[in-house]
Amino acid sequence: MAIRGEQRPMMHFDFQVGDLDSAVAEAVALGATVAEFQPQESVRVLLA
Repeated sequence: MAIRGEQRPMMHFDFQVGDLDSAVAEAVALGATVAEFQPQESVRVLLA
């Protein structure tokens, strides 16, 4: 539960996939959002 003025708990996951574009499309279909900043060509940051 979020408390006003306090940061919400966060988690970070790394997944290795064979097809990056398909994995991103599936995650987006399930409700994820592609982050504006992408640190590397072979990595995608998504927010859930």
